[in-house]
Amino acid sequence: AWKKIEKKTFLILNFKKLLCILWTFKSIYFCKKRLIVCKKKFVLKLKTRYAETDQMGVIHHGSYATYFELARIEWLRSLGLSYAKLEKQGILLPVLSLSTEFKHPLYFDDTIQIEICLEQEPSSIIDFSYAIYNQDKTLCTTAKTRLAFVSAETKKIMRCPAFFIDALSD
Repeated sequence: AWKKIEKKTFLILNFKKLLCILWTFKSIYFCKKRLIVCKKKFVLKLKTRYAETDQMGVIHHGSYATYFELARIEWLRSLGLSYAKLEKQGILLPVLSLSTEFKHPLYFDDTIQIEICLEQEPSSIIDFSYAIYNQDKTLCTTAKTRLAFVSAETKKIMRCPAFFIDALSD
C-alpha cells in the first residue's frame, strides 16, 4: 500500500518497520511493510502427530502455539539458556500476544521446519517471528509472539537480565 505525499527526493529505511519513502521530484511514496532484521535465528525440525489433527485431518490451529513454544525452548537451549533455569532464577516469560497467519495446511506426519527469529535485542519485552515450512518447503504459517520478562517474586515486568543479553552476543 503506497501513500503519495507532495515533496522532493529521498529514501529512508527504518529497520523496525520498513518505512519506504521514495522521493521523486514531485511526490513522496510511502510503503509501510515490516522488515525483519533477525538478531538470532534457530531452526527446529519435527514431525506432526496424529493427536494434533482435527476432524478434517488438518493440524488443528491450537497446536501451533505449542510448536512456537517448542521452538522458543530449543532456541534458548541453543544459546545455553533454558526456561527451567530462568524460572529457578525467578524470571518468568509469559506470552503477551500471539498472532498467526495460516497460508497452507499442515497434515498428520508432515515433516515441518520451524524458523524462529529474534527481531531485536530484548528490553523488558522480547519479540519473536516464526515461519513454518512443510517437507516441500512450502511456507505454511507465519506468526509473531511478544513475551515479557517478569519477576517471579513481584509479578512485575523487569528488564532483560544481562546474562541473557550476553548469551545473545556469543
